[in-house]
Amino acid sequence: MDHMGYDYVAFGDFHFRDDLQYSDAVPMLQRLQALADEKGLEFGVKITNTFPVDVKQNELPSEEMYMSGKSLYPLSMSVAMKLARDFGGKLRISYSGGADFFNIEDIVDAGIWPVTMLQPC
Repeated sequence: MDHMGYDYVAFGDFHFRDDLQYSDAVPMLQRLQALADEKGLEFGVKITNTFPVDVKQNELPSEEMYMSGKSLYPLSMSVAMKLARDFGGKLRISYSGGADFFNIEDIVDAGIWPVTMLQPC
């Protein structure tokens, strides 16, 4: 993230430790996928559209705020890549974390859809 110009974004490991762990999520998603298959339904996951980060420069009158948009793209895509690999490309993944004109084609080409994005005003 630092090399991409987001060196000002600060987050510790609290939110990573406090949230659902990947090693717990994969078996849960496998069970849900099996249940959906058994019932003839589709199942998928949505990759994040926000991530809590620390307030370090008094940006807001709180201790944390939520990162979204373009700065979330590398984190979201790394999770999507792991899920796609671990599920052999069979898990449907939708995306909302920094999609824009410049990267939406890469996101869809990676097998991730639907993709949501904000339209500039």
